[in-house]
Amino acid sequence: MTKDEIDKVAKSYPIILSLQQNKKYSDLLCVPFYLNLIVSGGFVEENINDENNFRNLIWERIICLKDKCRKYGVSQSDVRKNVERIVFERARSFVVGVDSDIVDSDILEALKSEGIIVESKNKIPNVQRTADGSIKKGKRK
Repeated sequence: MTKDEIDKVAKSYPIILSLQQNKKYSDLLCVPFYLNLIVSGGFVEENINDENNFRNLIWERIICLKDKCRKYGVSQSDVRKNVERIVFERARSFVVGVDSDIVDSDILEALKSEGIIVESKNKIPNVQRTADGSIKKGKRK
């Protein structure tokens, strides 16, 4: 995103304006995925110490459903184990999607319901969110 586009978002979201003051966040704020997470994820500046800390917050709160596990009757440690299984299997096999049967069915449903993953023909492909929060299936280059 351009600085002008980020400035427009910052007018509506004080946390963006505040983070914009700190140069170490400039790369993050240019990426619509991260900008959307900051705005929609309820993050406050005190929780975002640096880029690595922010990535860890995304991993725990968004991807591993830290605050939503109870809603689905699953534990965060089980969600983390299943997400790691997906990630490591994709990396180990160097494939776009993994068989959905490697994931616990309750956790699979929770991850799908929250838009973290999608399932296509019993495979879990690479997924990312767009700037507006919608899901975009990834393609291997």
